Order: sequence, then structure tokens, then C-alpha cells
Amino acid sequence: MRIEFTDHFVNEILEKRPHLRRDWLECVVLQPLKVERLRGGKYRMWGRIPTRRKCFLQVITLSDMRTINNAFIDQDFSWEDPK
Repeated sequence: MRIEFTDHFVNEILEKRPHLRRDWLECVVLQPLKVERLRGGKYRMWGRIPTRRKCFLQVITLSDMRTINNAFIDQDFSWEDPK
């Protein structure tokens, strides 16, 4: 699956959050820990930042679940690994 980005994400979000890396975003979209469907058809996904075990990224996609519209480090999200 190919990950895409909205103009809003490229022109506004990355301007405010240049620390976000494409490989982190792809990892969350391709292997999310949790997914929620939002009103309007968008999806909210959470995943670990690969290089930081206790740091989570929240990604908002369009209804296709592959076009990223927003993303940020979510300091309030916690995850208990079921393993």
C-alpha cells in the first residue's frame, strides 16, 4: 500500500512539526496498535515510534486509510502490550 498526504498535511502540519518522519507515519498506518473510525469517515490510528519504545504517534487519515491528513506525538496515549 502506498501512503499519501493531503495538501493540508504537507503545507501546514509538516511546517509546524518538521520532526515527523515519513517512516514513522508509514509504520503507524501499515501496522497500527489501535484504530478508531471518526465521524465523517476519517480514521484515527496510533502506533509506536520505532526508535522510541514508549513514545506514540497519532495519525489521522482520510476514509481510504492511507492518505494522511494530520499527525502528532500523542503523550496521553498508553498501550499495554498483550504479549
